[in-house]
Amino acid sequence: MIADNVEIRHRIDQLKLSYEGYTRQLSRPNLSDERQERLKASVRMLEQEGGTLEKLAQFGRVEADRDKIEAEVKARLGIVRERLASDPALDGYSQEEREQTSGELKALQWALGQDKLVQDTQEWARETAFDPTRAERTLPALLDLVGREGGDTDTRANAAYDVGQLHIVGAIPMLVGALGDEPLVAEMAMHALCRFSKDELQAANVDAQVLAQIEKARQQD
Repeated sequence: MIADNVEIRHRIDQLKLSYEGYTRQLSRPNLSDERQERLKASVRMLEQEGGTLEKLAQFGRVEADRDKIEAEVKARLGIVRERLASDPALDGYSQEEREQTSGELKALQWALGQDKLVQDTQEWARETAFDPTRAERTLPALLDLVGREGGDTDTRANAAYDVGQLHIVGAIPMLVGALGDEPLVAEMAMHALCRFSKDELQAANVDAQVLAQIEKARQQD
């Protein structure tokens, strides 16, 4: 099922945070050439992904039939895949590798619920549907798994952001650990930690130095 406009706007906001984080990193001096190229590629991907979702949100404002929107998105996804498959610059790449070069394709997959994070989250929802008490135990493990195995900063940052939004207390140790990750992930982890109360943080055995950092960040928000 196609994402609705509220979900799309939420996703666009997440992408903007990631875009701002990568852009800030690009402005830092003494970046290695390799790191600079990776950051530029990430910024391009985010621009493509965000631009595609903006167009989809605009389409959703003028077209009330979500089935029609879904059909159009699926058709566009097929066109993008065909274009990538015939791109000489991508000869020798697997389908998965080719698809990782397109922010537009990533956005279309997300909108259709076909990307890995969405699929893992849906799997978690199915597994916990008949036992809601398992949610706090299983969701942090899922997001931690996605963050560690996803392989890219954006995925880990989104996982940290989602943990905070969902207020999963059991994930506090994961968030504290993420403070030592790359700047964008650390920023999202701190943002998430600020959503928990002091009592919740102390019950999770967060040490005094980190508690002080969280309190300082909370006051700056």
